[in-house]
Amino acid sequence: MTEHDKYVQLIEASQATEAEKKKLIEKIFDVTLEVARILRTENESLAQEVHYLRQMIKALERVIADRDKTIREIAEWSENEIKALNARATHDRFGLLQEDSFREMARYYIARERRTHLFAYGVIDLIDFKGINDNYGHPIGDLVLEAASKVVDSIYDYQPPLQAGEKRHSETRTEFDIGCRLGDEFIFLVSEIGSEGTCWKMAERLFKEMAAISIPTPKGIPLVRPSIGIVCVQLPPAEGRNFLADQTESRLFTWADGLMYEAKQYSKSRETSYPSDFIRIKALEFRELWDIAPNEKQAPKSIRAE
Repeated sequence: MTEHDKYVQLIEASQATEAEKKKLIEKIFDVTLEVARILRTENESLAQEVHYLRQMIKALERVIADRDKTIREIAEWSENEIKALNARATHDRFGLLQEDSFREMARYYIARERRTHLFAYGVIDLIDFKGINDNYGHPIGDLVLEAASKVVDSIYDYQPPLQAGEKRHSETRTEFDIGCRLGDEFIFLVSEIGSEGTCWKMAERLFKEMAAISIPTPKGIPLVRPSIGIVCVQLPPAEGRNFLADQTESRLFTWADGLMYEAKQYSKSRETSYPSDFIRIKALEFRELWDIAPNEKQAPKSIRAE
């Protein structure tokens, strides 16, 4: 039984006349309709408020998402800027390490490397690079340097496959396979070489890649010929390295530079295009680094690794 039926029974049980009962029922019905209207209006208003709140929530979610996206974008931009600044501080305009950064990493490698394997330290000179600048202009000279820098930066990739009995601890490039540019000269370090023979093959591929640099100009194509000097040294056991890493790195450079100069003088003294005429490689015991290097006038101060 509904509330409306209850009212009807109460009214019919009363002493009111039929007209009064009818009027009273109509009034109750009108009141019921009004209450229903009010409730419906309130419900509609409440529904509108709920809809409004939902819209506000969605708007806030978009604001938060946009804010998070902006924060992420700012963070990514900052990180990229830091990387770019660091790259400009440690690398030259062609992507190779600055000299200070190269020598710092080379010294760290010499001092900290725990394994006792053969590694290579080399110097490359572009023969008569001044003539390229004079004859073709400095912009062409810069293109030659840029192309040569890419070759040096990929130095590890020029190692041939390992031969029988050879081994490398790492089959991928490490952070110590590095190079830098000093004007028209380059220095590089390959942190692990299988053997002196492997080093020769690497140097020959390096020579051929640089000699293949082709920069067309109205005056023709500049001739690029590198002279290469490399010293291969096996690190002694870490516990026996009683030496200063910076002096060792300096001796490596002196040896490699002397070998490069020897190759340069030999190749310039005759018309030749054989890679072996432009390359000099020397495998040394660690102690031999302090012997007299090629093109060195005085014997260096002896430093021994007991």
